[in-house]
Amino acid sequence: TMDSAYTLQYAPPAASHSFPILTKAPSSITDWLFVIYTVGVVMTLGWYLLSYLRLRVLLRKAAPVSSVMQQQIQTVCNTYSLTSCRAVAVPGLTSAFICGVLSPVLAIPENQDVDDKILLHELLHYKYRDSVQMIFWCTLRCLHWCNPFLQFMFHRIENDMESLCDQRVLERLEGEQRREYGIILLNMANERYARAPGTTSISNGGKNIARRVAAIARFKKYPRGMGLVSVCILLGLVSPLLLGTTNAKATNYLSQTGKLGDPREATLQQGLAA
Repeated sequence: TMDSAYTLQYAPPAASHSFPILTKAPSSITDWLFVIYTVGVVMTLGWYLLSYLRLRVLLRKAAPVSSVMQQQIQTVCNTYSLTSCRAVAVPGLTSAFICGVLSPVLAIPENQDVDDKILLHELLHYKYRDSVQMIFWCTLRCLHWCNPFLQFMFHRIENDMESLCDQRVLERLEGEQRREYGIILLNMANERYARAPGTTSISNGGKNIARRVAAIARFKKYPRGMGLVSVCILLGLVSPLLLGTTNAKATNYLSQTGKLGDPREATLQQGLAA
């Protein structure tokens, strides 16, 4: 059952990459499982892409926000030294969100008052390019669609990203404003939220908001130097993935045989020679 029509069991891949390619019909259970996995990846990617394109079309048809709302957004940007992006008013929207990477759009509920703290939250998402992170995590969701443990981890990562944005908001607010921000989150506990790639929203479900409010109660500013520590940890984790290591067994085998083949044959030849 471990035989495969797409790759050899013992020899290193002869191609320039290690991902098998569907070059012929499946010949074993292993091949069929790989075909099912590949179809799942393609279908999940297609679903995310379709969701994103439908959302972009909706935002493209939406009208620009009113001059009053545009002035409110600009005031928030000036107060907290942030930059703005194109803002549109979407009918039926429950909460604001940022969508897009190359041409980000701030979607605002039509004919509704939006608190400055919600705008601050979304503009901080825009400042730190959290939409790019969402695309990255959605891509990993597609590649690991069949792994429920990793799906749970990606879900927690996305929620932690919202909690980090809450932290950034609270660092810019003072006193009573922080309590008001927590009340705003509580009022969003029952709202639905989208999980389209390339989007960020302050609302992410009742259970997650409850954890975020609990974190607000424990709020403390990060000490200076935490950014440098985070970068060092990231470099320490990423460098082995980028640089890689030499496959000792494959190198030893190639040096003995000079060609790809079954290592059992090389072992048999060594035994006969002895």
